[in-house]
Amino acid sequence: MVLRVFCGTWNVNGKKPSVRLEPWLFPDGMDAQPPDIFIIGIQEAQALTAMTAVVTDPAKGKAWSEAIRKLLKPDYYMVCFRQLVGIVLLICAHRDVQVDDLLEADAGTGFLNVAGNKGGVAARFAVKGISISCVSSHLAAHEENISKRNQNFQDILKRATFAEPMFVEDLGNPARDIHILDHDVVFWVGDMNYRINLPVREVMQLIEQRDWSSLARYDQLKTEMNASRVAPGFEEGSLNFAPTYKHNSDTNSYRMDEEGGIKRTPSWTDRILWRSRLGVRLLAYRRHEVYSSDHRPVSALFDIPTEAVDRGIVSVPSAFKNLCFICFFVGRNMAKRTELTGYACFSHLFSSINSWMTEPPSAV
Repeated sequence: MVLRVFCGTWNVNGKKPSVRLEPWLFPDGMDAQPPDIFIIGIQEAQALTAMTAVVTDPAKGKAWSEAIRKLLKPDYYMVCFRQLVGIVLLICAHRDVQVDDLLEADAGTGFLNVAGNKGGVAARFAVKGISISCVSSHLAAHEENISKRNQNFQDILKRATFAEPMFVEDLGNPARDIHILDHDVVFWVGDMNYRINLPVREVMQLIEQRDWSSLARYDQLKTEMNASRVAPGFEEGSLNFAPTYKHNSDTNSYRMDEEGGIKRTPSWTDRILWRSRLGVRLLAYRRHEVYSSDHRPVSALFDIPTEAVDRGIVSVPSAFKNLCFICFFVGRNMAKRTELTGYACFSHLFSSINSWMTEPPSAV
């Protein structure tokens, strides 16, 4: 048994959803087994002018949410919609899939490191005993700002935390934060703005030759990840498609200046990363020819194995002698039954059933 997850990202350049989204959300070959979960990141849902770069316009994000929801109905329902200025995160689940423990967060990394024109929107949830967190991000622009992009990534990890609500109010413990990395699987999508460190002429030659592997050797994000300077523990599929930025909005050609030269060095700014404890399998990673923005949308399809966690009721030895916890629901909030106390509830900072079951009990 597997949980199939579709991840998509698109910087829409402030445009309204006026084009067909099926080539992006339902690419060829996906019909055999439709996704259980859609995780979709939108960047620049609203134009980032001096007046709009720090104030969220909910109508802009909701226009994209409604367009995607309409396309997915009636088989899917909306789990999460969250917007920070132009950054949007949408999560939709199949009607046969139950999603629990949803929490949301965001972190602005733009002007003064707080404005939401750059930053990330995050959510966490549980499904089939698996804890998943996901991020839609828009990192610092311009070719030279590699270190700033790396810092944006770290700031989102640090500040986009999920406050765990109290399960038993009279325990008197403060709410505890859950971090993005405290989960079985993490998906990170977005316009990460990393560029290709080559002169424009050489980049265009490699694009014409469709030599993606040679081009990828000069990709800033690949270089930074390989040097462990960003995205610790994350993986990415091979970049076997053309750079996604900067295009003319209505054609497949890259944007040129008035003299006929390429305006910006074409780059893979739009990316999908993942990090997993469960042996996630990447099935597809590709760009899509949907024209309306100067970016092209990207998608990835994943299978997450559920056999290791989908066990129903499990019995776990406790730290107390001759006592066993019986978990009827495995989530952050769990119920326990003991011979001494009958039914009781407690709040537990839970992220992975695998690690929880295999860790030795703490001394009491």
